[in-house]
This record gives sequence, structure tokens and C-alpha cells, in this order.
Amino acid sequence: MLDWALGFAVSLMNSHPVFGTILMVMSLLRVIFKPLMGIIDAYTKWSENKTDDKLFADFMASPFYSTFVYILDYFASIKIKK
Repeated sequence: MLDWALGFAVSLMNSHPVFGTILMVMSLLRVIFKPLMGIIDAYTKWSENKTDDKLFADFMASPFYSTFVYILDYFASIKIKK
């Protein structure tokens, strides 16, 4: 079963390279943004300075961040904290 699925995926990528490109972009976005947001969140909680906590909380509450998270979730299926 796994051999068939792998063969199907490879033949699909060979016949329609755009699928491979889309999958690569989705994977790259996931590899970048999930850990990045986790690192920023952990750093702001770890640091003794409370102004960065407020700045990060304000950024996460902003309409820009809400739109950004929606677009990432819709196009790349990346779920980061809201």
C-alpha cells in the first residue's frame, strides 16, 4: 500500500510539478513560522522585562496578526496560537 502511494505521489509530482512546488512552500512556511512564533512566545515569557510581554500580546491581538494567522492557516494549513 505504501509503495503504491509513494509511486502515485512521485508520478503526480513528475506530471504536475506545481503540486511539488505548493507542497514545498507549505512545508517551508510551516518549518519557519511554527517554531519562530513558539520561540518568540517563550522568550517573552522567560524575560524579566514586562514591556516585551505587552508588545507581543498587543501584536497578537492586532488585526494584522489575525489576518496573517488566517492566511497561513487557509493556504498552508499552519495553525499557530491566536
